[in-house]
Amino acid sequence: YGFFDNEMKSKVMEACRKGRKQPIRCGFLEPTSEGVLTYSDFLVTGLTEPKFMWSNNQNGLPVPLWADFGVELREVQPHD
Repeated sequence: YGFFDNEMKSKVMEACRKGRKQPIRCGFLEPTSEGVLTYSDFLVTGLTEPKFMWSNNQNGLPVPLWADFGVELREVQPHD
């Protein structure tokens, strides 16, 4: 994923840490969907912690962000 602000990073990391111990419900787009999310339960099998970085907003002011986040998921009951 691209980047998070502090609030979103905290929520996402909390869910990912929970997902290492028990299934979490995730929505995703299937290749044949037309924008409708499919929901299923997943376990987190890999996690790349986000890194703190600086960016600029539209006015050129510095904005703190968390970037370079990655997560690997395994579906509990795989789809076809």
